[in-house]
Amino acid sequence: MPARAADLHPHRAPKALGVLATLACVACCALPVLITAGVLGAGAGAVVGWLPGLAVVLAVLASGTWWLGRRRRPLLLRAEDRR
Repeated sequence: MPARAADLHPHRAPKALGVLATLACVACCALPVLITAGVLGAGAGAVVGWLPGLAVVLAVLASGTWWLGRRRRPLLLRAEDRR
């Protein structure tokens, strides 16, 4: 079994969080239009209030996990070189 530092497969967490942030952003823009058009009920208006915050939090988490993954990989590779 290869060492974790030798794992060349990209981590999926940043991509998944980025997709969720994108979906939250699209929903945030689409829900007011759908409510106004009468496709969705007014109850969906309660969701519109917290969707921008959710999209921002997910985008920050995606960026943070991507940055940590990029930062950690060279450190692990250097530790393997010292052995």
